[in-house]
Amino acid sequence: MELEEEYARNRTAMKNIKNQDTQCFIVYALNLIFILFMVFYFAMTGRYLYLIICLITICTSVTGFFSVYKKSTPLAIISASLMAAEIVLLFMELGFSLIPLFGFGVCMYYAVINVINCKKYEWLSQQDGFPHFEIHQKMYEMEKTQWTIKDPYTQRKEEIEKRNSDSDGMENL
Repeated sequence: MELEEEYARNRTAMKNIKNQDTQCFIVYALNLIFILFMVFYFAMTGRYLYLIICLITICTSVTGFFSVYKKSTPLAIISASLMAAEIVLLFMELGFSLIPLFGFGVCMYYAVINVINCKKYEWLSQQDGFPHFEIHQKMYEMEKTQWTIKDPYTQRKEEIEKRNSDSDGMENL
């Protein structure tokens, strides 16, 4: 019973990680769309700070995508720090406006969630039953292991006995 509860908890945690990873992926994609606005601002004003923000945004999104895909904690931390640098530069350039506040609120939340998910995934990958956490699969693997331990003569004998017991059941019907 304990094994089933543990597998259920781990399975639920794995589903939460997958859902949050999808959300993080979407936020990093929206961050890439943000580049279009920064390129437009650079073209209109000619200020190189917007170009620097574009480069940082590209680096942030690329490291974010790879951290979500590979479940890499160092990449997630690098992505979160680049996201913070991007937001600081936006505050410096645009002042206290809606875009940096949105970036700080949403993007930093998902950057931190990405780091936490990577750590949870590393822990779950060390647990028994990873990645599906199905009790039936575990039982099947245990039976398969037990089956390979038996010598071939015992295996053949059990197969014959099983076949004979199945045919006796059919005759009774």
